Amino acid sequence: MSAGPDRHFAALCRGTNRNTPHLRHDRLRQFTETAAYQIGEVHGYRGDKDKAFEWLERARRQHDGGLPGLRKDPLLTNLHADRRWNTFLHTMGLADDQLK
Repeated sequence: MSAGPDRHFAALCRGTNRNTPHLRHDRLRQFTETAAYQIGEVHGYRGDKDKAFEWLERARRQHDGGLPGLRKDPLLTNLHADRRWNTFLHTMGLADDQLK
């Protein structure tokens, strides 16, 4: 039985597993169609902003169910100061001026 994405995502977030690059390339590939948002979270948490926005955009295109909560997602806090954050929120209809 193979492990689900949660175990692999947790290892990626910790960043202490020396097999992390292997997990990223080999194990997470199987979740690209079903967990794009979570992969974006991992990249956001680890500070890889370019990859985070790439995966969040993919999640948007896939209508990922995790996206409605992204404004309050603590794993994405590292992205808030990036100019792309508000742009992405706007494309989602979640920017401050759109929620009033």
